[in-house]
Amino acid sequence: MENNPPTGRGSLLTKKCSERKISKMTLELQHRLYELVMNPPAGSKIAEAKAFGIDLTLNLRSLGLTPDERVAEMESALAFMDDLQRAGAQLRQ
Repeated sequence: MENNPPTGRGSLLTKKCSERKISKMTLELQHRLYELVMNPPAGSKIAEAKAFGIDLTLNLRSLGLTPDERVAEMESALAFMDDLQRAGAQLRQ
């Protein structure tokens, strides 16, 4: 059986993440972080970001994923962008 190297834009990152055995955050930690984001301490950078209009719950969602899951989402987004660029190039021809 051949041991072919992975191919694609994010494949090296995927390989590196899958070599690490990192698990998801515990449910307790997810709840604590959610409470911190929803009720940040006055004057904190989190409070400033929330007041500015940044949706910090998106960060929480990302932190709830394993590195492999985050890389898979990134690779999916890259593939979508590649498809859009190809479609745009075809329309311009």
